[in-house]
Amino acid sequence: MILAELALNEEVVEEAFSGLNLSGPVYYLVCAVLFTLAGLICGYFIWRKGQMQMQDAEDEVKRTKGELEKLREDLKVEESGI
Repeated sequence: MILAELALNEEVVEEAFSGLNLSGPVYYLVCAVLFTLAGLICGYFIWRKGQMQMQDAEDEVKRTKGELEKLREDLKVEESGI
């Protein structure tokens, strides 16, 4: 049954693109453009995720730096009391 559905879908695709004559260099050019666009789209989302992770890391560093400065001040107060 699944194979019949796949064959039916293949026939639908063939009918939809039957007017296009994609052979030889034109076929390879279309494939190259489609794969390039797909790569750029995937690359953008990968880059964007990395950018967000880097911003999260920078925010964590800033937060930690502020906490360390507060601890340093507390230690100075305690040292002056000793």
